[in-house]
Amino acid sequence: MPSVEPRREYISDLKVKYGDSPSDAPPNALRELTGLSNDLNHQFSGKHVWLVPSFTTDPAAAATSLHVVVQNSASGGMDDIAKGTGGGYRYVFAKSDPDAPRKTTYAVLLRSSTRVLAAPPGWDAISEDINKNRRRSYLYILMKMTEGDGPVASSSAGSSSRLSLAVPAVARNISTRNSSGPKEYVQRLEVVYGDDEKDAPPDCIREANGLSPNLDFNGGSKCVWLVPHYTTDAAKAATSFDVLVQAFEDPKLRDLAKRAGGEFRYVVPRADRRLADKIADVAFVRADAPLARPPASWHGFSINDLNKGRKKGCLYVVWRTASTNSWSFASLPGSISPFRSSSPTSKYIKTLTVCYGDSFDDMPEGAIYEYNGQSADLNHQLGGKFVWLVPEYTTDAHAAATSFAVTISRIADLAQADISKGTLGGRFRYIAPKYDGKAKGRIAEAQLLRVERPLRSAPSGWQGMSTDINEGRGRACLYLIWKTAAV
Repeated sequence: MPSVEPRREYISDLKVKYGDSPSDAPPNALRELTGLSNDLNHQFSGKHVWLVPSFTTDPAAAATSLHVVVQNSASGGMDDIAKGTGGGYRYVFAKSDPDAPRKTTYAVLLRSSTRVLAAPPGWDAISEDINKNRRRSYLYILMKMTEGDGPVASSSAGSSSRLSLAVPAVARNISTRNSSGPKEYVQRLEVVYGDDEKDAPPDCIREANGLSPNLDFNGGSKCVWLVPHYTTDAAKAATSFDVLVQAFEDPKLRDLAKRAGGEFRYVVPRADRRLADKIADVAFVRADAPLARPPASWHGFSINDLNKGRKKGCLYVVWRTASTNSWSFASLPGSISPFRSSSPTSKYIKTLTVCYGDSFDDMPEGAIYEYNGQSADLNHQLGGKFVWLVPEYTTDAHAAATSFAVTISRIADLAQADISKGTLGGRFRYIAPKYDGKAKGRIAEAQLLRVERPLRSAPSGWQGMSTDINEGRGRACLYLIWKTAAV
């Protein structure tokens, strides 16, 4: 008889199993990649919780992605993976798309002391952080997948398994004059924690006077370092850093004062595309008294003291800048505008596509920026998903948008993408184009604008603006502003 090939098995679902002690762990539960605990409630009170995969030989029933949801209310019919811990509900669920070629065949857990932005080499996909907002180690599900009859090629280091959009890049790899290759600029600073000075990352920023690189907000209970991330894209380069000292937590940022109590402290970049000078070198400096200007040989510093309100010395982020050929985006011709396609035939904006992500690095090419270089994430300081808007262009004036309307509702509209996705405000927010055939102009450029107080009209030089996207959120006002072109 001819041999019969065994049918491939795929993961179809992950079942939640509870126990009262570690000895209750199911033998077939997902293991942790490095041998650490595979109990999802490890280091927390409540039940012991494990994930057990279910398998199928039917490709149409195979899981094509695994998802984590964190919410304040219980979902009937689903098992809470944070059972007994209090403070919210957490769920893991599988999605099965029969038309998707990639099917999940194997999964493990991964614990990490730092955020993991992409699947490690040898793995094809990674879930959201199961421990999001829990102030413990990060916890992910790693997946191996197949495509067709064979394995999917492993992602290379630094690549992302997340969906990306093929939108034209603008002003990429712009180098300074007389440079033989692309110049690297600082894009942002990542906060890294450790328990000992020996844990210091080798690439963390240094104290300008040679003192310890540990920011040490916690009196020795937790070490804190800042690690720069770089880019060759001048449009994404930081032009300054803001220090935020606030009473409320931003779940998407890492608190510099972790475990210290009191106010939350964050360092966030500004990327002002109108400025030609981009940050190329960054450090921090300790001072006995507040600074009125940058230290000698440094070009800029954070206005706010990182130690503001504490009985300690002052602490500032400082930086040096490099010029991008002495031009700014404001002086570029319209065909290279950062807010429109580089194609001279793409004259008008037709609509805005809502794009989601789990980190800063998921920002799609072509996403609109904030006018003053502040965050372009519509959920900035509000938790939830990272949310960006990407323009879609057209040469047809009849298909071009003449305005954009913001809708805030307690009822979900399944036909639109929620621009407040994942937040806990209890309302859904949408932004949609309007088409007025009688209007004299069509929208050609768009930006976001954050301001502390409500606006009554569009800023000078802009022809239109939306209503406040952040209405009722208790944060800075956020508007979409636009310029129009004649038909």
